[in-house]
Amino acid sequence: QETVSTQSTWGFLNTNYLVTGSSDSSVALWDLENPQRSLSSHTQHTSDVVSLAVCEEDGNFFLSGSTDLTTKIWDVRMKNPALNSYEGHESAINSVAFLPKSTKLFATGSEDSTVRLYDLRMQKALQVFRDKSNQGESYDPIYSITFSRSGRLLFAGSENQQLKVWDVLGNGEILKHINLGHSKLIKKVAISADGFALASADPNGKIIISQPCLLYTSDAADDLLCVDLGGRRIFKKK
Repeated sequence: QETVSTQSTWGFLNTNYLVTGSSDSSVALWDLENPQRSLSSHTQHTSDVVSLAVCEEDGNFFLSGSTDLTTKIWDVRMKNPALNSYEGHESAINSVAFLPKSTKLFATGSEDSTVRLYDLRMQKALQVFRDKSNQGESYDPIYSITFSRSGRLLFAGSENQQLKVWDVLGNGEILKHINLGHSKLIKKVAISADGFALASADPNGKIIISQPCLLYTSDAADDLLCVDLGGRRIFKKK
């Protein structure tokens, strides 16, 4: 068992290296075979680093989101690894995610109730996803985001206990709300590797596995925008 230090968020670059974000605004790279001290530490953020995502297609790239209202893209191969910074959110960036099979497109979920889609080659967001229906509430922080395996659907867990679904190719309006059975905010959402199950978790320790999960997995089937999250299994921390 190896211990690096107390960190806010982390992600594996590969089996040997770990990247972490901390409440002291730093982003650090660790060698898991020698975790006594970090290989490098960087303070390009000016406040807490609360979210990280490593690129599936190329583990040299990762994203960091912060309470300083910026998202940064990093390349660990570079002497100065922070390549660029992206703005637009009005509150903390609680979740970041790369589009599957892409090193260029990514999304950010924020305390300001919006999700933004970016191309790292452009400074401004390609799309801003909002939930204008929001059941009369103007403030519904986004805590976690994930994509379907095709990248066509975007899922978000938020304060109002429901799963939000957007069509990435749509106009930014909400596609669907799904009540998964949480009685508290949805703190984390994740898609299985095969794309046919979605896990969601709340602060009470309840984890709900929604399966079968028909999430639009075929890039060739544009008419199959099917979101059916039936057949749930619930796990509760004792």
